[in-house]
Amino acid sequence: MILGSMKDVFLTRAKEMFVFDCHVGGFEPHAVQAYRSALASFIRFTGNIQVRQLTPDHLELYIANLYDGPDVDDDHRGRVMSQYVMIQTWIHWMESQQSITERSSTIDRPVDLEQIFPPRAVYRLAHCE
Repeated sequence: MILGSMKDVFLTRAKEMFVFDCHVGGFEPHAVQAYRSALASFIRFTGNIQVRQLTPDHLELYIANLYDGPDVDDDHRGRVMSQYVMIQTWIHWMESQQSITERSSTIDRPVDLEQIFPPRAVYRLAHCE
């Protein structure tokens, strides 16, 4: 994970980090390859821009472009929707990296358990063997 923000990262680097996380997270090899392929295709369409430059229009135009293929049948629609879901998952992953970074940087002292649990529960947690 990059400390700070994903906003300054280029899409190809964000794709590499995501695919690595998928691999380490135990995704099946064919799923990792599907993500790699879908994201590479999307990046070819948008250009290797910074994450901060990515807009919802990029995804909408990409999906519309895929959908307008020559063979619009149920299989084709399924492949387009599959790519949409993979790209959306990647975008959510990028957004979550920002949330994780912001959350970890705001923790400057241990959490007071009494704020989370009633005092009796804290006593039990502290004295468990």
